[in-house]
Amino acid sequence: MKRVFLLLSLMIGLLYGVQANPTFDSCDTPAMAGNTHCNEDCSDCLADEGTFHWQQFGPCYQYGFRLSELPTLGCLGYSFNYVWTINGLPAPGGFSPTSRLINFSANGTYEVCITIEIISNSTQEVCHSYKFCHTVEIDCFPCDLLDCDDVVIKERGTNYVGFTFPLTNCENCLDPYYNISWKKKVDENWNGGGYSIDGGEVVLYFLEPCTEYEIRIELSCDGEEGEIITSCIFDFMTLGCLDGCEVGFDCEEVAVKDVGLTDMAFSFQPILDCPNCPYPYYNIGWRIAPGPWNYGGTTVAPGSGTGTIFSLDPCTTYEFIIELKCPTLSEPYPWQTPTVAFCLGEAFTTDCPFAAPDSPVRPALSAVAIAYPNPATSDVNILVLSDNEVDGVVHIYNGMGVLVKQMNAQTNIPVEVSLENLTAGIYHYTFNSDNNAEIRVSGKLVIVK
Repeated sequence: MKRVFLLLSLMIGLLYGVQANPTFDSCDTPAMAGNTHCNEDCSDCLADEGTFHWQQFGPCYQYGFRLSELPTLGCLGYSFNYVWTINGLPAPGGFSPTSRLINFSANGTYEVCITIEIISNSTQEVCHSYKFCHTVEIDCFPCDLLDCDDVVIKERGTNYVGFTFPLTNCENCLDPYYNISWKKKVDENWNGGGYSIDGGEVVLYFLEPCTEYEIRIELSCDGEEGEIITSCIFDFMTLGCLDGCEVGFDCEEVAVKDVGLTDMAFSFQPILDCPNCPYPYYNIGWRIAPGPWNYGGTTVAPGSGTGTIFSLDPCTTYEFIIELKCPTLSEPYPWQTPTVAFCLGEAFTTDCPFAAPDSPVRPALSAVAIAYPNPATSDVNILVLSDNEVDGVVHIYNGMGVLVKQMNAQTNIPVEVSLENLTAGIYHYTFNSDNNAEIRVSGKLVIVK
């Protein structure tokens, strides 16, 4: 979702940037030498070179770049190709060929350029090219701060753990202070104390055997009372678990058996005759990646190795996980006992309850639909972002595929839709362009009352 709103800002927010001056490669330059389809008049095909905008977003390391006014050609048989570079090297891919949202990862000076090539459709050779560039100075990162990838667990016991982390060495962080907190993975609240720290060496005591924990390290650069500027969290499990409970729990045997509108049935190979796990418990989690796991709304038959997940949304892709736990017979909350093995099931998509007119929906390469706010209550804005400025129609369907709203729309211009007469639930919307532009996109809308 965050990326969608960044793209929204990139496509309609870059209206106040600065246009860079383009440089032109004539047909008689060395780069064009030997191109038999290039002549001195090939640049005459360029009717409008376009306009290049850039803008810094919230973080000082994040910039957006875009051709806000696209170049146009005045003759047939040619098309454009766009090449993005950062300091002369290929830039990462973006939402569309004519825009980029770039998060710079280190201090330095960066020249971001887009080279616009005029290509002969018949030969695919470059007949003419020109370039827009903008230079960005990044000075956001004071030093190498705390990174959880550098934490090393040195020793584990049944009731303690020892680990190390690298100390910050930075002229902009003269008085570093590290605060350590911890909690069981199933808990919500963090605990303080119960540890010793010597530089980057930490030992945490008074833990429980065979239990999953999370540890949080927080860094302040102004002593103990200073503001926390960064933190990292890592997890581990104490020793003391029973061995051998993995026997018979084969992840290759986990399979999706049947998928409906709001449910999914699966099968797995259960634990059989495991003396160290006489009362196996299977905890099922599901999520829309990369979000957190949800538990509940599931049934499992341990002896037969089958289960079902309920209360899912239609037309949605999920992941699921099977966690094996080995509680005692008297354990009142078996789902809170430690996980001794787990299997990730294959991703699945619930059935879609509707088929819009002109289906299947075929998205154009440079178009995306956004509904905001989503979930919505009284009204919603639907915006279709595209390099093509075209008219079209927005349709909204309820969960049974019945058309409940229809309105005219244009790409890159949000259309406000009243939801006053619609009940709470899951809806789907589509945008179909007029004529032959072939822009067809769709999305899901949740209404809450």
